[in-house]
Amino acid sequence: MTSSNAISVIDLFAGPGGLGEGFSAYKARGRGNPFRISMSVEMERHAHRTLRLRSFYRHYSTNNKRIPESYYRVLRGEIDDTALGSGSCNEAWRAAEYEAIHATLGTNDGDAIVSDRIHSEKLHKSSVPVVLLGGPPCQAYSLVGRARNRGIAGYRAEDDGRHILYRQYLKAITTTWPVAFIMENVKGILSSRLNGEKIFPQILEDLREPLRSMGYQSGSKKSNRYRLQPVVMEDPGSSRMLLDADDPRKYLVRCEEHGIPQKRHRVFVVGIREDIDCSIEPLRPQNERTSLWSVIGDLPPQLSKVSTRFSKGNKKCSDDVHVAAKSFMTDLALKQIRRDCGEDIERACKKYLHTKSNSIHSNTEDFIEADLQITNSGSELSKWLIDKDLNGVCNHVAKSHMPSDLARYLFASVYAKLRDRSPNLQDYPTRLLPKHANARTSSGEAPIFNDRFRVQLSGEPATTVTSHLAKDGHYFIHPDPQQIRSLTVREAARIQTFPDNYYFCGPRTSQYQQVGNAVPPYFALKIAKVLYKALAEAGI
Repeated sequence: MTSSNAISVIDLFAGPGGLGEGFSAYKARGRGNPFRISMSVEMERHAHRTLRLRSFYRHYSTNNKRIPESYYRVLRGEIDDTALGSGSCNEAWRAAEYEAIHATLGTNDGDAIVSDRIHSEKLHKSSVPVVLLGGPPCQAYSLVGRARNRGIAGYRAEDDGRHILYRQYLKAITTTWPVAFIMENVKGILSSRLNGEKIFPQILEDLREPLRSMGYQSGSKKSNRYRLQPVVMEDPGSSRMLLDADDPRKYLVRCEEHGIPQKRHRVFVVGIREDIDCSIEPLRPQNERTSLWSVIGDLPPQLSKVSTRFSKGNKKCSDDVHVAAKSFMTDLALKQIRRDCGEDIERACKKYLHTKSNSIHSNTEDFIEADLQITNSGSELSKWLIDKDLNGVCNHVAKSHMPSDLARYLFASVYAKLRDRSPNLQDYPTRLLPKHANARTSSGEAPIFNDRFRVQLSGEPATTVTSHLAKDGHYFIHPDPQQIRSLTVREAARIQTFPDNYYFCGPRTSQYQQVGNAVPPYFALKIAKVLYKALAEAGI
C-alpha cells in the first residue's frame, strides 16, 4: 500500500507519539504500512521535537529505505537534530516539520493551525479515510491529580478547562468524520465527577453522537454516529466477574495482560462510524507476563551520582556513591537492619556498600556503546525494541540522588532481592527513615505514604511508569543493589516499549515526562492490527 492510498492518521494531544508510533509501524501482509500519519499535534515544545525527529525516521522506515547515518549521529549526540535539515536529508526533514505540529488545542491560534491543515490535506472530505487518535490531557482526571487539586484553595472542578479538553477531540471528529477513532485516558476518568455527576458516561454519549454533544441535531445519518467498542476482552477464566455490556469498566485495559512489561491500567475507547459495517475483534489476555528484567537486564549497568548540592563544597559528603551511602548506612543503622530485618539483609547491605563492580560506572554521556541482547531475543518484542545499527543505547544517564536516598535505595533493593517484595516504610530501620512527620506513626499504624520508596521487582512487570519520575525516583528504584539508583529514561522507555532508536529530546526532566505520559507503542501496534483487519474486511 503506498502513501497515496493509505489511511490517514491524525494524532491529537500526541505527546512524544506512542499511539502514532504503533499505528505507523504496523505492516499488513502484502500491503505495507496501511496507516500514514498526516499530522500529529503537541503543545509541549520538547515533546514536539521528539515527534518531529521520529517523523524524520519514519520517512525512511515506512518506505523501506535505509535509515541515514546522520539520524544515528543525532542519537549518539554527535550532531544536533536540526542538522538533519541540510544536505541529502533535507526533503525528509521538511516532511517531518510539516507533519509534526507545535500547537495548543483549545486556543484560537492552535485550533486555526489544525483546521487549516485538515482542509489543506482534504481530510475533511469523507472520500479520504481518516483514523483519529488521541488522549486529551489527563491531569484533571487522574487520581493523583485530583488529590493534588483538593489541596488548592478555591479549586472547583467545574472551572478546570482540562475537564472539557476532550471537546477539542469531538470537534476534530465532526470536522473529519473519521472511519474510526481511538481515545485513551487514565483509569481515574471512570470515577471523575463534574457537578456531582460522573464524567465518563457523558463522554461515551458524546462520542456516540458528536453533533448532538456540540449542540446540533445528529439526525438519522449513520455517518454522523459511532459504535463504541472496548479494545480488550474479559478473560472468562479469570477471577474477575465478567462485566455487563453497559459497564464503563469494560474499556479499562490492563497492559500487563497483553505483553507489556508494566502494570499500566488505562481506558481505551474505539469508535467505528455506524455506516461502516465492521467491528474489531477485541484482544484476548495472554497467560504469560513480560517481566521488568527481561526488557532492561541487558542495558549497560550504571551507578547513580551524588546530587551536587550535597557533594560540592561539602567536606562531610563525598561524590563517591558508596561513600555517600555509607555516611547514612552507619553501624547503628546496620545493627537496626539486623534486628528488624534479619542477618542476611544486614550482611548483603555490607557487601554492596564495600564492593564496587569494575563494570559499573557513573556515566555522564547520553549515549553508551553496547552490544544489546535482551532476554528472549527471538521474540517479537525484542525485535521491536532492538536496533543493531544504533550500536548502543541513548537516553541512558542515571539521576543524581542525595546521600540519604542512596542509603535507602541500597537497603530497599537488597530487601527486595532477598524477600521478593519492596519494603514498606514500616520495614525500614529508624536511622534510614525520611524526616517526614508521617514517615512512622506513634500508634504503630501504617504511614500515609507507606510505599514512598518502591523497588521495581525483576521477575514481575513494572508498576505504572508515570511522569513523576521527572521529580524523583523513589517509586522506581532499580532492582540491582550494585547500581544504587532509580531508573534511567531509557529503562523507563523500554518498560513503555519504545524502540531503542526512539530518541527523547529536551532536558532529562522533560524526557521522563514524555515517557511517563505516553501510550505504550507496542500496545498501540496491537490496536492498529485489529482495527486494520476490521476496516479491510469492510473495504476501507
